[in-house]
Amino acid sequence: MDDARTGREARLGEYNGRPTIFIDGQPTPPMIYHLTGGSAAETWQPIPQKYLRQFSAVGYRLIGSVLWLRRIWLSSGELDMAFAQRHLRGVLDAAPEAAILLRVHVDAPPWWLEQHPDEQVAFTLDPSPSLPPDIRPHFKPPVEASFASEAWKRETGQKLVEFLERLAELPEADALFGLNIAGGNWGEWFYPGFDLEPDAGPAMTRHFRRWLEARYVSDEALQAAWGDPDATLETARVPGVAERFRTAERMFRDPAKERKAIDYYQCHQELVAETPLYFCRLAKETWPRPILVGIFHGYLLHLTHQASGGHLEMGRALESPHVDFLASPYSYEYDARMLGGSGHVRCLAESVRLHGKLWLSEVDHPTLFGDHFGRSQPFYPDTVEGSVAAMRRDVAHTFALGQGMWWYDFGPPGRDGVGGWWDHPALMDETRRLLECGRELMARPFHPCADVLLVFDTRCFYYLGQLHLDIHHPSAHWHRSDTLSFEALNRTVADAYKSGVAFDTIHLDDLDKADLDRYRVVVFAFTPYLSDEHRKFIAERVMCNGRSVVFAYAPGYTDGNTLAPERVAEVVGIQIEKSELGFAPQLLIREGALAPDFPEIRLRVDIQDYWTWSKPLFRVVDPQAEVIGYYAGSREVAFARKRVGDATVWFCGLPLKEPRLLRTIFRASGAHIYNEKNDVLHAGGPVLCIHTETGGKRTITLRNGKRLDLDLEPWTTVILDAVSGEFLMR
Repeated sequence: MDDARTGREARLGEYNGRPTIFIDGQPTPPMIYHLTGGSAAETWQPIPQKYLRQFSAVGYRLIGSVLWLRRIWLSSGELDMAFAQRHLRGVLDAAPEAAILLRVHVDAPPWWLEQHPDEQVAFTLDPSPSLPPDIRPHFKPPVEASFASEAWKRETGQKLVEFLERLAELPEADALFGLNIAGGNWGEWFYPGFDLEPDAGPAMTRHFRRWLEARYVSDEALQAAWGDPDATLETARVPGVAERFRTAERMFRDPAKERKAIDYYQCHQELVAETPLYFCRLAKETWPRPILVGIFHGYLLHLTHQASGGHLEMGRALESPHVDFLASPYSYEYDARMLGGSGHVRCLAESVRLHGKLWLSEVDHPTLFGDHFGRSQPFYPDTVEGSVAAMRRDVAHTFALGQGMWWYDFGPPGRDGVGGWWDHPALMDETRRLLECGRELMARPFHPCADVLLVFDTRCFYYLGQLHLDIHHPSAHWHRSDTLSFEALNRTVADAYKSGVAFDTIHLDDLDKADLDRYRVVVFAFTPYLSDEHRKFIAERVMCNGRSVVFAYAPGYTDGNTLAPERVAEVVGIQIEKSELGFAPQLLIREGALAPDFPEIRLRVDIQDYWTWSKPLFRVVDPQAEVIGYYAGSREVAFARKRVGDATVWFCGLPLKEPRLLRTIFRASGAHIYNEKNDVLHAGGPVLCIHTETGGKRTITLRNGKRLDLDLEPWTTVILDAVSGEFLMR
């Protein structure tokens, strides 16, 4: 490298209370324009050049682009560095002042996979024979390297190091400020082909045996844990479909009877965390100057195959010194994406903040120009005004979190993802205004303002059956499905954003890091797994100081060793036992039972049918508890509250949802209510964002007591100063 050259130096640091990108010592708002990896990888072509110039012209200096190592790693062993150089040169030709975030996919090239069949992932589940012909190709098993393959990690790691060393010698690479190490399904570190229940290949079999040896040491210990006198460390195999989908109690695996599947999924998930961290360490250590390194990881919301495809060991990524940022597209649920939807991120944002990491939300939402993936309305807006409303909502959410984002430009249909979603004067002006707003906000202190905390766990999915999905062979799911977690995560969060409060989301393991004094309400929204340490902390540190503590479904039903309804009662402080309900449950709250003006309401669990209804369920049998709701069609109490020590405890046997219900609970618990209507609300630091589908007159109450009378148009988004109430964007 020419000693006279000086490349960009980048680091992550705190600035005014936010995790912030520092480039050459200067704080920079984390707002990025990002090309996709389709035809846009040829950055010198006219279409990507056009959009790079557009975003550069309105002030965007941070630019993201995508390279596949498999594209430049040739079968001869050589690297096509000319392509990489031309790729970076194309960005700089259009945006000479750009600081570049380079996404590098580390998946194995096809020629390598052909040479190493024993290093490939293999699957235990076939797609359903009833799949429509036009859908079936989407579930063809992929040919990819196993995350357990030592050969793939070793050789790819060596090639990644070589690539980065040679890249650093190029003058174009002086512009790099970050590396996003991508791999797995969609580059997002989902296990390859996760919906087909990997990984039964030779590489994983070898790894699983080593994992078991480290855990159990002896055959006798393994046999006792698995309840299998024939099991040995030398011959143990990855569980097949029957073992994976067998559950002793419909929704739950019994740790005493089904430890083999539990062990496998934990082994599997540790790889999902440790594999990208290995490549991140190499990237950090190889680059010759300080650079940001990050990955797609930490997803919990909008996932259907948590054990086989999720990020259950996300804590490892949050704790890694080799990771500066995590990223993901925001939730793809219709109630998040459509106009009137929440636009929420898929991570547990307070956990990310507490670990000092930067979260970058991928804003990949279509505009009026249409959807690259062909998703139907009302997934995306069909007007300029609607497009602006969605754009503003999505970016304002990151402002309220004190985090960052990038515009990921797939563009209209038929362009191979080359860009163009924001190719309209009004939309480009909106990107400019949002960038200017982000710069202004960065100069102001950020203080979290949430007084409601939603708590979720990830390790519970080792003990839960799979989510019922018809794309798989129905025999795999018969009477053995998790019908509650999807709603407990996604519906609860989406509706909480319409409840009128400011709230945080946190991982159970990070409760001890949180400033609990901020929260009037702590909601254990889905925590069916609680360790002894978790239960002790909840009893001593959470259920105190006059706080309201809300428990949904079955907190602590498993501790990782047993299933015990008595433990649920112990955690909650209310007498609870198993329900005898024999049909799909609904929650019935009678008129006036929750509050004098609260109407009768019935809430059902959507992901179930006659054969897959939720079980086990739990009912309240405590004569000291105040009854709020029943399982419809029965006399069994499903929802109650009780004073327990210095806390008010609420227990609901089903996932909590419906904005008015949540708002009423939060109000009764002393949380601040900004808005009495069911608009989406994002609040944090100096920002208050309201996104409305219905519009109309609103009275907004700020935390300082100031009341704002607004008249909002339907399908619009406004950003307010959370202190003065003045419009920042309207």
